[in-house]
Amino acid sequence: MVDFKAGSRGNRPTIGFMIHGLSDHYGLTLWNGVKDSAMAHGADSVCFPAVDIGTTQGFEIQANILYDIASKENVDGLVLTGGIMSGYIGAEKYAEFVKKYLPLPLVTIGVPAGDIPLVTTDGYMGAHEAMNHLVKEHGYRRIAFIAGRTNNVDAEIRFKAYRDVLAENGLPFDPAMVSGSGNFDEISGSNAIRLFLDERKADFDAVFAANDHMAVGAIMELRKRNIDVPGKVAIIGYDDSDMAAFSTPALSTVRQPLYDEAYKAAELVISLIQGKNIHGKTTLSTVFVKRQSCGCLLSSVTRANANAGRKPTINWKADIISKRSKILDEIENKQSTGGKESHWSSPCLDAFIDELEGGRNNKRTQGLFIKTLSSFLNEMITQGTDISSMEDCLSSMRRVLLPRLLNNFQVMLYAEDLWHQARALLLNAALRDQAFREFKNEELSNTVQRINRSLAMSFDVSELMNVLAEELPAIEITSCYIFLYDNPESPLEGLRLFLSMTRNKKTDLPPEGLELKPGKIVPDEFLRSGKPLSYIVEPLYFRMDQIGVAVLDGSQKNGAVYENLRSQISSSLKGALLLQRLIRHDKELSAGIEGLNTALEKISGSIGDITQNMSEQASAVEEVASSIEEMTRNIGETTKITNTVLEYSDNLFSEASEGGKLVKNSIEAIQEVKENSQQILDLLGMINDIAEKTNLLSINASIQAAHSGQAGRGFSVVATEIRKLADNTNNNIKGIENAVKLIVSKITESTDAAHMTGAGLFRILGISEKDKEITSHLNSAMQEQNNGVQEILKSSQELLKITDNVHTAMTMQHKATEDFKTLLEKLRTR
Repeated sequence: MVDFKAGSRGNRPTIGFMIHGLSDHYGLTLWNGVKDSAMAHGADSVCFPAVDIGTTQGFEIQANILYDIASKENVDGLVLTGGIMSGYIGAEKYAEFVKKYLPLPLVTIGVPAGDIPLVTTDGYMGAHEAMNHLVKEHGYRRIAFIAGRTNNVDAEIRFKAYRDVLAENGLPFDPAMVSGSGNFDEISGSNAIRLFLDERKADFDAVFAANDHMAVGAIMELRKRNIDVPGKVAIIGYDDSDMAAFSTPALSTVRQPLYDEAYKAAELVISLIQGKNIHGKTTLSTVFVKRQSCGCLLSSVTRANANAGRKPTINWKADIISKRSKILDEIENKQSTGGKESHWSSPCLDAFIDELEGGRNNKRTQGLFIKTLSSFLNEMITQGTDISSMEDCLSSMRRVLLPRLLNNFQVMLYAEDLWHQARALLLNAALRDQAFREFKNEELSNTVQRINRSLAMSFDVSELMNVLAEELPAIEITSCYIFLYDNPESPLEGLRLFLSMTRNKKTDLPPEGLELKPGKIVPDEFLRSGKPLSYIVEPLYFRMDQIGVAVLDGSQKNGAVYENLRSQISSSLKGALLLQRLIRHDKELSAGIEGLNTALEKISGSIGDITQNMSEQASAVEEVASSIEEMTRNIGETTKITNTVLEYSDNLFSEASEGGKLVKNSIEAIQEVKENSQQILDLLGMINDIAEKTNLLSINASIQAAHSGQAGRGFSVVATEIRKLADNTNNNIKGIENAVKLIVSKITESTDAAHMTGAGLFRILGISEKDKEITSHLNSAMQEQNNGVQEILKSSQELLKITDNVHTAMTMQHKATEDFKTLLEKLRTR
């Protein structure tokens, strides 16, 4: 997201560099190599200090947004530190990851990534030499190994060398002598020693650690247990970091040419940008550095051995001049030191020869060597160059030159005096250098703390930008660009520039910042310089919140300063943005207060009206309650009446029901009498028929008696009697029949009357039943009405209480509203 006027856009090319940070020796040395190489080739350089790909440790993962920021929009080529970037994901996934940057020219350091050019060191041979030194030079047989991070290619190579040397020397490989995965820090070394001694009860006489930090951690843990290093346990590290030379004892280690790796990688990127065809791998050699932790003497001590058994040289000066180049190479020990060419050895050698030749009493040459050496030491100290290597160089100088002086005793003594003076000068310079470094570090620390305090006390984004512009030059950072994300949720969508300071000159920007197109960080118009530039891109984030990007010039030699500034700028910006948001909300609140105050005026008046209405409502509710109580009494009386009517209806219904039953029984009895009377009439008719036949027979009998004469006279008398009996029977039957007919007639009339009575009774019964049903419903309704009125009465009483409570609450609310209005007035005028 930075446009640094790259070469493909018509100006200097820009070389990007991916590293895990600049606060340690490893990262800072690599960055210096890239930066110096780019500057030497007329290119700009920009560093992206992210963290390992795939890490899940803490909030540092937020820094990995830099992997997305670096792109063809802002760099013309990239140098990638594969050993760091692949630490958690392994070589295969790393190779896949870096494809995202194609078709940019790419060079990777340490870990191969497909066809991308690779610059690496012979890490296997360095580890192999260190292990061989322990086995063959010191005779150690039980050697433990402190492993590096899983999936780290360098750690795996060093572990392979460890196993191979054991096998080559007939030593068994014991898994119990290998620690678990370490994190390349001191605590990993301490934990490994605790694992070996406390848990596994391992018996070892030497330790090979996969890097210096873990080796120093192991030394510290052994010292806590009163185990002497190297008396009881020898230790060797890897990397030759700053701490190696200054640990106690000084750490034997494998020196990687880190600076040279980075310098070469940047050169190759520039060649690719120029269209050159670069392929394959460039391998640089490592050097095993002997120090005290493995049991050796310091190299400066061993090199001081002058090899006095060598045959003396007759003409020392001629011999030195004739072999000048070789002697200079031996003095500088070029085969074991990396970096740029030294320029001090040749003038110092010439001064040394001139002073020896002039002798002690020659005022022209007297002190020439010490003056020349002192001048270069002062220059190195001023430039911040490490002068510790000068001790080795003086030892090498004595070892190389002293045998050539043995034939001239006075010259040899003079040379010894000069070397002793040089060592005293070097010791004094080292003390001054150390004191100066401590002073500068303390001064830098104090300045950084002052800047941090100023930033921490700045609660406005504009004020923060002003503080940075005023204070950063004090720590040799003269150019700075601060960007904030338009949308922190989608950082890559766009940035706004809030600070632009180029070579101590601050450019005025609008308060809302200068909007940049996606892919930009430094606008073209701010990069007008005749010399190559170097920049550090620091991600600004606070915990899980992305904030923006800080682009700082790379002139500060103390890499830890950038991380310190990143952290403080992020924290201060977070606070300022929160305060800014709070102020914005406060303004909105003030506007809301005005509206609220107006609304409260209306509310206050409404509350007064409500209070008055509630008083009137309370009186109305009391009247309603009295009316409801009267209604309740009336409904109670009505309910009593309906209960009486219901009781009467029940009796009427019962009587009507009984009457209906009696009428029904009477009709049934009358009907039965009518049926019996009909049977009598039928029987009388039959008797009448018999009487008619009897009469006819008597007549026939009389006629027969008359014909019979006297003989039939008695039969005639009988016949006459029978006829009389028949006539009487007939007359009686007619009387009975008339009587029965009259009875039947009356019965019929009674039946009709009974039917009419029954129908009337049944109508009365139906009316009575309906009356009972209606009365029952009326009674139920009155009961429900009575219950309802009771509830209404209860509710009206509750309403009366509520009305009283509301009246009280409204009175309190009115007071609270007045108090709130007073408070709002104070807020508005604060």
